[in-house]
Amino acid sequence: MRRAKLEGPRIGRAPLKIDWAQVVVDRLSGMSLTSVAKKYHVSRATVCRLVNESGGLKLNTSNQEKAVLLTEVSKFQAAASRANQN
Repeated sequence: MRRAKLEGPRIGRAPLKIDWAQVVVDRLSGMSLTSVAKKYHVSRATVCRLVNESGGLKLNTSNQEKAVLLTEVSKFQAAASRANQN
């Protein structure tokens, strides 16, 4: 493994080549989990992971049925850039 890393070829699965921010925006705009996953050709679990990592959804404790969209996208962009670097 060490030698392979030194020689340069990628070890493991290639990173996803999708617009992570757009996946989160689509999901938070009301698209169903399945439709977002099909649109971007990823699993539903990947969509959930991206939304959770973005920090874009926060449950309102006074009304559990409502979801409050946070306006901070910078957190998600930072997480996406870290994930793309790995």
